[in-house]
Amino acid sequence: LLAIALGELWFAMPRAYPVSWTAATVVIFVLSLATAWSLLRDYWRLAAGFVGAAALSLMAVDLLAPRGLPDRGDAYAETPGIAFLRAHLGYDRIMATDGVLPSNAASAMGLMDLRYIYALAPEQLHAFESELLSPPRSPYHQLWSIGMNETKGQPFAAEVLRRLRAYSLVGMRYLVVPCETPPLPGLTKVYDGEVAIYENPGQVPRARIVHQAIYAASLRAALGHMGDPALDPKTTAVLVGRPVTMSVPTSPSHAVITSYAPSRVEVDAALDSAGVLVLTDVYDPDWSVSIDKQPGRIFPADFTFRGVALPAGHHRVVFTYNPAVFTKGLFAAAAALLICLALCLADFLLRRAGAVKLEAGV
Repeated sequence: LLAIALGELWFAMPRAYPVSWTAATVVIFVLSLATAWSLLRDYWRLAAGFVGAAALSLMAVDLLAPRGLPDRGDAYAETPGIAFLRAHLGYDRIMATDGVLPSNAASAMGLMDLRYIYALAPEQLHAFESELLSPPRSPYHQLWSIGMNETKGQPFAAEVLRRLRAYSLVGMRYLVVPCETPPLPGLTKVYDGEVAIYENPGQVPRARIVHQAIYAASLRAALGHMGDPALDPKTTAVLVGRPVTMSVPTSPSHAVITSYAPSRVEVDAALDSAGVLVLTDVYDPDWSVSIDKQPGRIFPADFTFRGVALPAGHHRVVFTYNPAVFTKGLFAAAAALLICLALCLADFLLRRAGAVKLEAGV
């Protein structure tokens, strides 16, 4: 219990109050330990005093912290701010900072959040996040991105502003910050209530058509190009490998996400000359693509995203995730099941034959 409590305080997981107030729970924790010690020693009156002090400390934190203690009744109750995001976000992404929305909880509310707390992600996603989206961090801290500054104690919104170009590239439309956050230049405040929500006018669309490309010699070189301020990601993609046929359009091209699920994404694209559809989701070889129900080729674009070459015309593009390891595992499980059934049947037949022989001998 001591290790868990110290670990929680050390990691400063976001609460409904700022990170600095997490340290106030040390007082409650110490008083709780003192209560346990008093009970072990049969000091009942002293234990009662410690319990009262812990209760007073808890109420003090609730009253004095800027946003009070979190509501433990329903962690996913729809607040006015969440209702605003659901009504306007669509398939775009948000970034929440400084504990206003618990990490990974946004997805449970139907929102697409840029933050994560897991290490099981493709290596190129970690590299992209570490190089372009976050301040320099130790490898230990790179296992998560929770929208909080673990090292400097500054509001993470300032870090987002310093790297606004990279956040725009990954489709950040809204930045959700504490309501007491100072104005954020370059962003437009669109909601001011229990939280402040800023819209990013420079957001790069989640799905877009480009007709120009920069070809990099390697993925590492591609990451270097992505950090170049001269690159316009709305018109140019960074590709690795063989050249893709593209030509200059005579009218604007369009791409719209029409359906989005964890293992299937559908996009409607219209272009009057050959180009590349870029979807700002992580590329993986197990993703496949069909263009108007015909197999297509998917390749890395902009270092870690998905690219598909399209001819001129109107197309329905469908991305599907079919992991090869799952198919192999399914066949292995089916083979193991058949072997088990065969062994059970053989055992049954052998036992039955033995019983018949025994009866005949009797």
